Amino acid sequence: MRGEQIVNGYTPSVRTLHKRLRTGYYAPFSGITIHNENVAELAQQAVNKSTKASPMERPLGDFEDLYYAILAAVKAMHDLIILRLNNSFNRPDSPLFSSSGHTLSSFRELLLGHWNALNQPSLILALDKAIRRPSIENHLSQILGTEAFGAMTRKDVDGACTFLYEKNVVKNSPRLGWVIHGSPAMINGQLNEKYRLVFQMEKKMHQKK
Repeated sequence: MRGEQIVNGYTPSVRTLHKRLRTGYYAPFSGITIHNENVAELAQQAVNKSTKASPMERPLGDFEDLYYAILAAVKAMHDLIILRLNNSFNRPDSPLFSSSGHTLSSFRELLLGHWNALNQPSLILALDKAIRRPSIENHLSQILGTEAFGAMTRKDVDGACTFLYEKNVVKNSPRLGWVIHGSPAMINGQLNEKYRLVFQMEKKMHQKK
């Protein structure tokens, strides 16, 4: 039983997005929906840009799309279990699969635990702050000027960014998408649209090699 179907490396699945993090790729933009008309330019920048930093060294905001994909996968698996139980295809004590130590009921409880962990207010707040941080820093730099901003200590920058975040000064900055009530298909559809041009460009590049 799978919460996502891995079609190929050009599908923004949990596996693909995790691999992209490990191999240094970037998302085309922050947020689940585009806030910039230059979509093609952003996609090209994402294709050309990479980092040697490991996932543990990367900013929390870089995990945004993986977060959405995991939410969709957990929800899809849970919905499938409920469907099978409600239609009497399986009993609650039926094994998840032949070699599994989980029953449908125990695996459902495990999924609910993961879902609750993924939707902890502290996690959501930290991820939203991380996603909005680049826009807030850019706003701060414009206010102070590049030289003054560059002279600030990391502690001072953190304090100023926290203040601007709490006051919601940068109102049009990308932020964490509120997808908790969306269906897995809706979440995956938004991810597919976000990565559509990136994957088209990468596929053409790989075909030329």
